[in-house]
Amino acid sequence: MEIAKCKVKIESNADIPCDRCLDTSSNAFTFCSDCCDFLCNRCTQDHTLHREMHKHNLVYLGKMQADTMSLLDNVPHKIATCQVHSDEVLKFYCETCEQLVCRDCIILKHGGHRYDRAEEVAEKGRRELQSLITEALSAADKLQSSASEAGKMITRVQEKKEYIDELIKSEFKKLHVAIEARENVLLTKNREINFEKEVALKMQQESMKNFQISIQQITSHISEALKVYNPVELLSAHPLMATGLKAINSQFSSFLLELCKTDCMLTSFTTTNLISDIQKFSEITGGSISRNGTVSLYSSEVIQGEPKTVTITARDANGEPYKYGGENVVVCLSPLDSEGKTSIFTTEDHDDGTYSVTVTPQNTGEHSLDIKIGNESIQSSPFVVYIRKRREFKLENSLQIRLSVRPNAVAVSENKLFIVSHGPSIIVADKISGALLDSIAYLPEIMENDESNDELNDVVNTSYGIVAQDNILYISNHSLNCVFKLTTDGKYLATIGSPGSGDGQLQQPYGLCLGTESDLFVAEYRGNRVSVFKTDGTFVRHIQGHMNYPWGIALDPSGNIHVSNYVNAISVYTHEGQFMHQYGEGRLRNPAGIAITAEGFSVVAESYRQTVRGRQTVRGGVSSRKSLSESKVLMFNTSDLSCVTSAQDICQGNGVACDKDGHIYVCDYQNCRIMKY
Repeated sequence: MEIAKCKVKIESNADIPCDRCLDTSSNAFTFCSDCCDFLCNRCTQDHTLHREMHKHNLVYLGKMQADTMSLLDNVPHKIATCQVHSDEVLKFYCETCEQLVCRDCIILKHGGHRYDRAEEVAEKGRRELQSLITEALSAADKLQSSASEAGKMITRVQEKKEYIDELIKSEFKKLHVAIEARENVLLTKNREINFEKEVALKMQQESMKNFQISIQQITSHISEALKVYNPVELLSAHPLMATGLKAINSQFSSFLLELCKTDCMLTSFTTTNLISDIQKFSEITGGSISRNGTVSLYSSEVIQGEPKTVTITARDANGEPYKYGGENVVVCLSPLDSEGKTSIFTTEDHDDGTYSVTVTPQNTGEHSLDIKIGNESIQSSPFVVYIRKRREFKLENSLQIRLSVRPNAVAVSENKLFIVSHGPSIIVADKISGALLDSIAYLPEIMENDESNDELNDVVNTSYGIVAQDNILYISNHSLNCVFKLTTDGKYLATIGSPGSGDGQLQQPYGLCLGTESDLFVAEYRGNRVSVFKTDGTFVRHIQGHMNYPWGIALDPSGNIHVSNYVNAISVYTHEGQFMHQYGEGRLRNPAGIAITAEGFSVVAESYRQTVRGRQTVRGGVSSRKSLSESKVLMFNTSDLSCVTSAQDICQGNGVACDKDGHIYVCDYQNCRIMKY
C-alpha cells in the first residue's frame, strides 16, 4: 500500500516533503521502504546512524524518476509479523475471525476455526473482485448504450415537435381568424409536451451518465489496487472494495434502463364543419400509437432456413397508416424444437411507419408467429405458419384419387381435399390415402327447396373455383354470378357478389384465392377482370388490363397476383393491382387452374383438348373412333419466369391446389380423378 502511495507521489512530478521533519519546506532526498517514509538529507543521515534503522533499505530519489520507479519495483514488500509472536510471520488467514494469524495463533487461539493460507485466500478475493469489476463494467456499458438511445430519442422528439408545429400552422391557415386562438393553444400544448419529455429524458440520461462515471471511477481505483496490493493489503481492503462493488451491482439491477418517454406525439385534423365547434378542434397527446398494425403475410407456408420477409404497417387510432418509425417491433416464432434452435430475425425501420421483418426459421412444423408493436400484438396476431423443408419438384405422380364425376376445382384444408364437380355437392376426400369421406351440399337451402327454379339443373354444373381457409370454404358459381361462403361441414354462411358489371358484381366468376387482411380475389371469366372483396362480402376494388378470359388466380410469396388467361398466358400484377408482366406465351395451351408453392414455383394446368379421330377394323366391318389428346401440367419459376418441369399425364386439367407440405393436386377433368404430385 505504502509503496503504491510513494509511486503516486513521484509520478505527480511535485516536490515531496520530508515525512519526519516538522519543517515542511525540507524536500525528500531518500525513501525508506522499511518505514515507508520520505526523508530529507538530514533525516537520512540520522536514519543511517540509528541503532535499529541503520540496516533499513533506502532508495535515493534522483532526477531520473523512471530509474527511481524501477528501483521501487524491486523493493521487497514488508513482511508482516505477528504482534503476539514476534518471530512468526502472518502466513494464515482465519476465515472464522476474518483476520491474519501466524502458525502459533492457529494452534493456541484459533483451534477449530476455518482457516487457509493467506496467499490462497487473497487470490480468491482477487478473483472475486475481478469478477465484480467485470459485472460492473458490463453495467456501465449498458448504461452508456441506454444513454445513447436517450439522446437519439431526444432528437426524434425534437423532430416530431418541428413536424407537428408545421402541420398545425398549415391547417390553421385554412381556418384563418376563427381558429387563431385554438392554434396558439395547441402550439403551447405541443411545446409543453415536448418540454416535459425532453426534461424527463435528459434527467434520465444524466442519471445514467453519472452512474456510469461512478462505476468507472470505482472500478478503475479497485483495478489499480489489484495490480499493486500484496496479499496483506488486499485482504485488509477486500471487504470494503467487495461491499462497494456489490452495492454498485445491486443498484444497477434495480436501475431503470427503459426510457421513461418515447417520441410518439399524436394529433389529427379535419377542416370539415369545424367553424362552429372551433374550441373543441383537434388534440395533441404524448401517448403511444394504436397497435392496429397490419402485416403482409401472403403465404402461411415458409421454407426452413430461407429468409421470409414481411412488411408491418403501423396504424393510428383511426386505422390510418402512421407516418413515423421509432417503434419497438418484437417478433416471436414458437415453439422451439427439442434442441432449442432459435430462428434468426432482422428488423428494418423505414422511418415512415413501416417495418420490414425478415425471419429465417430453423425448425420445421406448425408455428405461431406473434408480431408486436411495443408490448401489444398487431391485428390478427399471432399468425399460424407452417415451416417445411424445400422440395425438389419433378411432377411425378404419387397418388390418384378416382372419382365418379369430373372435377372442376380442388382445395386443401388440414388433411382433407374439397372437390367441386357436376352436382350441388362438394366431394370430401382424404389427401393422404385418397379415400372418399363425405359429400356436402353447398347451395343455400332456399335454392335446393325451390322446385320452381328451372335454372337449378344448370347451376349445379358451373362451379369452377373453390378455396379453403380456417375451416371456411368459398365456392364460385358460374351461372348465379356469385361466391358462396360456408363452413367445411356444409353450413351456409353468406353469398358474396351479384350478377352484373358494376362494383361488387360478377360476370362468370371462376378461380378464387385468399390474400392478407381478409382479401378474397375472384377471377371473372367473362368480365376480363379480377374483383377484390373482403371475406365479409364488402367490395374493395377491380383489377383490370392484360386479361383474356381469366380462369385461375393465385398469390406468390411476395404478394404478387398471377392470373391464368385461357388464351395462353399468365398475367402478373402487384398486390395493389398494377400490371407487371406476362409469362408462358408459346408454352401454354389454354391455361386453367394455377397454384404457387412456398418456394415460388407456379403450377399451371392446361385445359387444352383436341379430339383425334381414327378408324379401327372390327369384326363385321370398319368403325370410327375418337380420343382426346393429353394436356400438360407445367411448373414455372416466378423469379426468372422459366419453365422448370412439366408432366403430360392428364386430359384437360382444371383446378390446381397446393398443401402446406408442398404437394400439388390437379383436377384431371376427362379422366375423373385428382392427380397428386
